[in-house]
This record gives sequence, structure tokens and C-alpha cells, in this order.
Amino acid sequence: MTQADIKTWVKDRTTIVTIESEKSRDLAHKLLDESPDGTIFELRPPRRSDDQNRRFHASIRSVARQAEWCGDSLSEEDWKRLFLASFYGQLVVKSLLGGFVVLSKKSSEMNRADLAELQEFIYAWGTEHGVIFEEE
Repeated sequence: MTQADIKTWVKDRTTIVTIESEKSRDLAHKLLDESPDGTIFELRPPRRSDDQNRRFHASIRSVARQAEWCGDSLSEEDWKRLFLASFYGQLVVKSLLGGFVVLSKKSSEMNRADLAELQEFIYAWGTEHGVIFEEE
């Protein structure tokens, strides 16, 4: 088993192995078996794919170019935040220096399943508001 065959990432003595084959699964088992007591082992779902990421940003771009919210045109970033806060909920808190801040989920932290659900929400909302979605 060579390192070139397996996707791994090491930073600050943390090793991340992406399970994509029997070889990478074997490496994960080996690392776990050789880990000292107290080692933290974390499993998480796959990150979103590049294709899924492109479709997500294309859908946001389509909405930003074609739709308004409360009579205003919003930037792509503003639409992304609006969709995230609408779909997942948000918390409005008083700012440290006055005013208010909206706290919500970050799209960069979303896995494939979460992003797929949000994407369907964006398509549904956009379709109801006459948006014609571009592929990319």
C-alpha cells in the first residue's frame, strides 16, 4: 500500500484518511489499532462534491440575477445567507458594538446530504418566483 494510492492529509499531527477503497480502509484500521489511549477518532460524512458545489453557486447566482427580496436586489452572498438562514433557522443577537448580528449555519460546513436539501429548497423557491436556473 503506497501513500499515492490513498488520500490522506496531515496537519499539526492530525491525520485525515478519506475512505475510498479497501486500501484506505485498511490504513484507517491500522492507524486506529496503533493509536495510543486517549487518541480522538472522528468519523464524518463525505464533504460535498465539486460538481455539487458548482451547482449550488450557479443556483445562487441565478437567483441573484433574476429575483428581488422585499423590492431589493441582493448580492450572491446575501442570497446565500438568506437561504441558509431561512432553511436552517437563525439566531439574531445584539452586536458587541451595537446593532444586531444574524448567526446561522455556514455553507462551507455542509455535507453532501445537507447541501442537497438546501439546493432543493433554492430550486423550489426560485421556481415559485420565476427564476430560470443556469447549469453553471
